[in-house]
Amino acid sequence: MLVRGADGVVPQLLVDFFADPLVGFAFAAIVAANLFTRNFYQEFIRQDISSTEETTVSRIGSTIVLIGALIWVLSAPNYATTLQLAGRVWILQTLPAVYLGLYIRWLDRWALMAGWLVGMVWGTYGMIQGGFGNGGLAPPEPLGFATPLYV
Repeated sequence: MLVRGADGVVPQLLVDFFADPLVGFAFAAIVAANLFTRNFYQEFIRQDISSTEETTVSRIGSTIVLIGALIWVLSAPNYATTLQLAGRVWILQTLPAVYLGLYIRWLDRWALMAGWLVGMVWGTYGMIQGGFGNGGLAPPEPLGFATPLYV
């Protein structure tokens, strides 16, 4: 039993009727959507959000996360290695933006967010171009380099 009362109905339904990997997948999507809604949308986009709008944004966010994860799982070869490479690339893009944003106050938050987003897209593009292999090495063709670089 997870949670008693009305708040635990959906999580308990998932636990009772689905396999453990699907339950973990659904819980991860719910958590990601709630984190986005409460920590980003409500903080930076719209501070006076109603509970109805918060629920709607969270549902849309959850759907986007689930669809994105499904596309990723179906299109990525060699699942375990791909996720390890993706985790390394995404952490290398996220940590500097987070640390710079926390400790250097004069940096513009939108510039940090734009830099992080460009790094995430570029790193993911590099992984795809490298065939999800080669230890994360991919040639950055749009820049005109021939030497493979770590994405």
